Amino acid sequence: MTKNKYLIEKKVYTYSEIFDHLNFEINGYYFKNWDFNHQKGPFGDAWLIRKEIEASNFIDAINVFLDELTPILSRACFISQCGMQYNINPLFVLRKNNNDENIFYFHFMEESEETNLCFMEEEQKTLVESLKYENDAVFDFLSASNNSLTYHSRLASLIMALESIAGDKEATDKCKCGIERKYISTNKSIIKEVLDDDELYKKIYNYSDGIRNMIFHGKYYTTKDGTDYASIIYKKIAHYFNTKHNFKISNEVVGAPRNGLGKYGEIKFFVKPKNPETTFDLKSLLEMYEEVQKYVYVNSDQRPKLDFEELFERLSNKDYVTSY
Repeated sequence: MTKNKYLIEKKVYTYSEIFDHLNFEINGYYFKNWDFNHQKGPFGDAWLIRKEIEASNFIDAINVFLDELTPILSRACFISQCGMQYNINPLFVLRKNNNDENIFYFHFMEESEETNLCFMEEEQKTLVESLKYENDAVFDFLSASNNSLTYHSRLASLIMALESIAGDKEATDKCKCGIERKYISTNKSIIKEVLDDDELYKKIYNYSDGIRNMIFHGKYYTTKDGTDYASIIYKKIAHYFNTKHNFKISNEVVGAPRNGLGKYGEIKFFVKPKNPETTFDLKSLLEMYEEVQKYVYVNSDQRPKLDFEELFERLSNKDYVTSY
């Protein structure tokens, strides 16, 4: 299959700064500070990262770009001693071949406001009921999960909550020599009761490649199939307390838990410059957001309800192009 060449740029928010004369390249990725001048030095609280990727389509190109970049950034995060937000930042993709119109793909994410949830009579009754459940550790782990900034920390906290609910039991093991030994083990039967799904239990607790094994034994874990296991476990735990302990936690809440931390909405669409000679990059796009008359809206998965409403109103009044 013929490969296309894609230029991909990504913004990564961080307090780590790169001086202009120290811009660097690793494994084909070019790193520089988002902004720099000789009066201020580096500024903008972000890095700009760029690489050309060969792939059969833009989705494969993005996946390769992110998969190979993530291990570099996780190391840079540790070495720089600065946080780096690289999963939620703007992305720009331009196909370099067979693209005379300079159509590009733009993916932008913005922190979104949460809608408050009311703590009504039913929630207050559930709070009183919850005090009868004397294992405080369970709710400490659930609270940690609800306040987590990252997916991995949320997932780990939920698995700890699961095991806290399960508690311990004495188990017996016999070695090949016939000698028996007793030891304390997590009560897996309770976990199976909470999850109520054999396939989900295997996904979490498989010996070699289960989510728990990978997270707690320091192995790299990513949800390659796109399944949000944290949300699934969260709903299972809520259902368990509703049915077993007379809680009244609503299963109709969208986007639970709501904590105002790290919640983002997104826009993603293809754009064609009105003038094919006009070229754009990620930095110029973000700096020229108000000048939307230069773009023609191509397509989008859905109209997002973000702070770009005016932008989309103006884009939607342009001529549509239905295919890339």
